[in-house]
Amino acid sequence: MDHLIHESELEQLKLRARGNPSKMAVYAEAKNEYQTQLSTHFNEEFPFVHSFSDSHLDELRQFAEDNPEDESAQVRYAIQKDRFEAREADKTAHIDRRLLREDLTRKVAAGDVTKSDLEKAAELAKMNGSVENKVLYATIKNLLNGGNE
Repeated sequence: MDHLIHESELEQLKLRARGNPSKMAVYAEAKNEYQTQLSTHFNEEFPFVHSFSDSHLDELRQFAEDNPEDESAQVRYAIQKDRFEAREADKTAHIDRRLLREDLTRKVAAGDVTKSDLEKAAELAKMNGSVENKVLYATIKNLLNGGNE
């Protein structure tokens, strides 16, 4: 089984690609690979399910375990499992973003920011482009550049 492109991976590529033509090309290529995976491994008998329950995922897992030689069964389970996990993570993503913003704001107030904090602030601003998040990113960048911005 070659490297699988997962929907969660596509979302990250899409997020990072904004405004960057070379990254947009990488995203487009990955999206095409993902669509090829879906058309190769899903069909009428084994449809790609956009919304499903835990029991559907359990059925896919069981079928994959019972048919270890069936590559499509393994791929179907892996893709649907990733989708399910990504949807579960989306349910609490706003809380994670709020906690990250609070942590970065505390570090800014203390004047104790790092390059890693700048990267986190950039990611936060891309995920949620509010004025508050953009200002936080700019403030961290300014602090790291010694106030020369």
